[in-house]
Amino acid sequence: MRVENLDEKIRMVIGDLLGRADPVSKKVLTAFDSSKDPVQNKEQFLKFTRSELDTCAMFLGIKLLHPVSGDKLFKNRPLLARHIVLHIMALFPSVCSECQSEYQVSPGDNPVLRCHVCLQGSHNCLQVLGVLEVIQSSPVLQGTVWLCSFCHEANDVCSIAPSQSNQHTAQSTPAEAATPHQPTNQHQISSDVLLSKLENVAKEKKKK
Repeated sequence: MRVENLDEKIRMVIGDLLGRADPVSKKVLTAFDSSKDPVQNKEQFLKFTRSELDTCAMFLGIKLLHPVSGDKLFKNRPLLARHIVLHIMALFPSVCSECQSEYQVSPGDNPVLRCHVCLQGSHNCLQVLGVLEVIQSSPVLQGTVWLCSFCHEANDVCSIAPSQSNQHTAQSTPAEAATPHQPTNQHQISSDVLLSKLENVAKEKKKK
């Protein structure tokens, strides 16, 4: 199943953000181009200062400091810029990997699961809640991460050469840490490789 009228719905999401944003955050958000892939949008955001990116991150509800130590969660601008891009894209409509229904996570929502790769929040349907219950009640599944349907399709580890496989470098804050779902003892690949694969999958879906 694919999201109907996705481009129009994405424009509505961006429009809503711009309508509510403060001047600095609006300046940053205006640089986002939904026709470009995450890596290209990250590069666009790197033209802004750390202060401007921090302001936009706070507007989006991204936590910047560790709740205990007070240390910065994003040590440099590229990490923060990438996180902002993924956080924006996580607000776009998606298809539930469990019930196959179209859904959308709105700003301020607190989904029970978040994708370990793209930060997409889960659909809070009965099927997802059932998956969460199984995960939480099974010691065997502890230490695993959840992937949304889009990233699960892009993260086809069988098609990735062993030399490309390494420790996943995606950053997530404690409040947004992925809830276990997908075993971490499977091959994991770098975020750049996954972002590239996500772009390819998106292009293929548009052809259908």
